[in-house]
Amino acid sequence: MLWTYLEQLIEYASSYSDELIDAKSEYQKTAGQAYEDDRSYESQMAMFHEWFIFDRILPETESTLLERMLEDFEETWDHKQQEVYGGFRDNIFGLFRVKKLTPNEVTVENLFDNEKHSVNESEGRLMFNKGDLFQGRLLKYEEEKYFTRNFSIHPKGAFKFIETEIKSLLREEKPDIAKWKSICSEVDSLQSDLNKCHQKTAKIKEKILKAGNPDKQIKLEVERQELECNARELDKKKALSQAKQRRFKIETFKVKFRTAHCELAHRMNYMKLKWERSRQIDIRDIYKN
Repeated sequence: MLWTYLEQLIEYASSYSDELIDAKSEYQKTAGQAYEDDRSYESQMAMFHEWFIFDRILPETESTLLERMLEDFEETWDHKQQEVYGGFRDNIFGLFRVKKLTPNEVTVENLFDNEKHSVNESEGRLMFNKGDLFQGRLLKYEEEKYFTRNFSIHPKGAFKFIETEIKSLLREEKPDIAKWKSICSEVDSLQSDLNKCHQKTAKIKEKILKAGNPDKQIKLEVERQELECNARELDKKKALSQAKQRRFKIETFKVKFRTAHCELAHRMNYMKLKWERSRQIDIRDIYKN
């Protein structure tokens, strides 16, 4: 089952002790330090390990620890492990709002992108109330989505502050989103031009076969060569645009955005941790910049 694979993955990750020490120091700069007498100590440590495996970009690389592990354990992990852990690369991290609860499912909205997700969770009504806002992570396993069940559920009085912080972050991301759309549009446009060029070439070839006049055949052949030359140029331009698209996706969505989303969520989690420790303090004195 999913939980067995997740537990095994955390055990494998513990072998990267040097990275683990550096990562813990890095994590605590925004998420704070959890202590054993904290009520949420176990979930806090679990959320750290999830970030360490799934989110943290290894120094001087563009890879997560999970991606390195998939390479390092390629000869060790069996086919099923490779399949499951490979699927874990598409995990969804976010600050979620509970939209709907049913006996076997929880529908949530990720406030970082407004995407809704139906999650397989038979204990959803025990863990959540409709409208709850929490930090969490989704993993896909055998075509279903599941929570890792390590959450940071924020008090209702903090919702407005958290939503304002998310909106501020998303405004900062708008120029990059516009650039991404422009790059995608460029790739699509080149593909469309290439398709039209191939269609015209196919029609010219048919005309050449049907043409009985040698002079007409020569003229059509010149057109065909020009179209094929144009197609090669378009293909080169498309390849360059696709390379730019891939590079932008890694640098912006995987590294820049994901890191910023994690830092915001971890900062909110540290405020939740302080609230958990000090109930007598007004929530507005904790959830603030």
